[in-house]
Amino acid sequence: AKGLEAPTVLLLDTDAQATRAESMGILVDWPGEQDHPRKFAFVASESHPPTCLADTLAAEQQARAREEINGLYVAMTRARERLVVSSSAPHAANPGSWWARLLPFAQPLMGPFTDALGGNSLKKSVENSFELNTLFVPSIISHNNAPNNNINKLYIIINNKFKNDYTQVGSALHRLLEWQPLHHGPARFAVTETQVAAVVREFQLDEEQAVRAQAMACSIREGEGQWAWRADLLGWCGNEVELAHQGQILRLDRLVQRSDTAQWWVLDYKSNAQPLGVADLVLQLTHYREAVAALYPVPPGQPVQAAFLTPDGKVHVLPFTTKSN
Repeated sequence: AKGLEAPTVLLLDTDAQATRAESMGILVDWPGEQDHPRKFAFVASESHPPTCLADTLAAEQQARAREEINGLYVAMTRARERLVVSSSAPHAANPGSWWARLLPFAQPLMGPFTDALGGNSLKKSVENSFELNTLFVPSIISHNNAPNNNINKLYIIINNKFKNDYTQVGSALHRLLEWQPLHHGPARFAVTETQVAAVVREFQLDEEQAVRAQAMACSIREGEGQWAWRADLLGWCGNEVELAHQGQILRLDRLVQRSDTAQWWVLDYKSNAQPLGVADLVLQLTHYREAVAALYPVPPGQPVQAAFLTPDGKVHVLPFTTKSN
């Protein structure tokens, strides 16, 4: 597509998480002017390279970053009339993403606006779809800097990161619990000023929302489910665990295995005080439990358990009479 142009170019998912360091890869140092490589090495982990490859790996990573910027340049200069950049909230911030690079050069477009793609008004919400509430137009980027000199509008559209107060506080609650360390024996909710500042910034919380998120996380951490953070009771634990099941990617808030019984527990944080009364939530957690049971060996008489942890400190265990469709 490098040689092609179009009136409108769409760049999707431009704020994805940064690529993790590669493992079990090959590192080649082969200058173009030479007829053979200077180095050719198998690398077990780029996070812990051998000393003799540190400089070569640094040069390779710098080249990758340059190619990423080159890709953005090519993508932006393929548009004759308009460039639309879209993103959704990433799980972790990526300062080097295309979205992060473009956003400082944009300013909000206030008031009613028309659809840049067809002339119709962009509706604030679309049934069974997502919302496009925020539109940015460049304030510093000049179309005269583009080689084709034809771009007259740069639109940056972002899906609503936080549609309401419930989503903001709930997301902060999850992040605070994700950061909770393990302890031997009972322990209190632990959070640092740096962590609070991080969730305030990431989820755009005001002071009242930040206090509420901490209180909810504290109640869950110190409530009936406090054993889920006890190192002396757990053989394994993980946060935001991704599993593939029946063609779907599932993300589990917390997955633990008891060291005393070898039993797996799927734990789901919910702000709803009575989640077992909400059919959609029960069905979702049932799928999570089935996914774990399908992937991990279950000891005899120790089926996979699942439970909701709520801000009133309660643990709501999912009954086995619930069947998924």
